[in-house]
Amino acid sequence: MQTLGPQRGAEELPRWLNRIYDGLIADVTRYRGSVISFSGDAVTCWFDDANGGPLAALRATASALAIQRAMQQFAHVDMQSGPMMGPWGRANMVVGGTFM
Repeated sequence: MQTLGPQRGAEELPRWLNRIYDGLIADVTRYRGSVISFSGDAVTCWFDDANGGPLAALRATASALAIQRAMQQFAHVDMQSGPMMGPWGRANMVVGGTFM
């Protein structure tokens, strides 16, 4: 932002965030999940298995791994206003349900 000013940085940031969120949402929906909410650097997703088996947990895990691979491209982003770095290397998962 120092080079081009705060207005240019304010224009670039939503473009990068949209690229990040679009990729993240695509990886969740590809594995038949739903994005429930975003909060800070966290995303809450729902993966349902109508049969009550472990398939939802497997799809959620596959989605999380795909998201981690996709987010590696954003580990260091060169914006025209200067470099932006992010800690995209961590994922936490909570799985709940009844498994037979």
